[in-house]
Amino acid sequence: GVQVVCASGRHALLNVFIPIKKMSEGDPGRAAAAALTWDWAKNVFVFDEDIDVYNPTEILWALATRVQPHRQISIIPEIMRGSLIDPSMEDPRKTSVMIVDATKPLDRPFSPVSKCPDEALARIELEEFVPGEILQHIPVDRTTYWA
Repeated sequence: GVQVVCASGRHALLNVFIPIKKMSEGDPGRAAAAALTWDWAKNVFVFDEDIDVYNPTEILWALATRVQPHRQISIIPEIMRGSLIDPSMEDPRKTSVMIVDATKPLDRPFSPVSKCPDEALARIELEEFVPGEILQHIPVDRTTYWA
């Protein structure tokens, strides 16, 4: 079974996040195609099951480290009926869709998710490395910032 997550909140409308256990290179495309049968799906992101699709930090990490845009992002122009809540559409009868395959390749070794141990994070004093005018924009609770 495939779990499909449709993010809630107005900032996430039209986005679909799918974690899968990838068995073949075609699996992300098949999962995305199935999701695109839903009228509200505009941007479909497919991740490996080791990514928590409810955690924005993990989503952004996977997008940054598992995607080569020229290979793993597909844009299908004006193929679907759009949603009236999408102000970017010029013609309400059609919209483009984006599919992002943020899964690891199966044909070669790939680094696992790397996380810094909590005890190492506790020893880091950002004030020693980052100027104050930049540091003021970094959240005070840096445990979630680095998670």
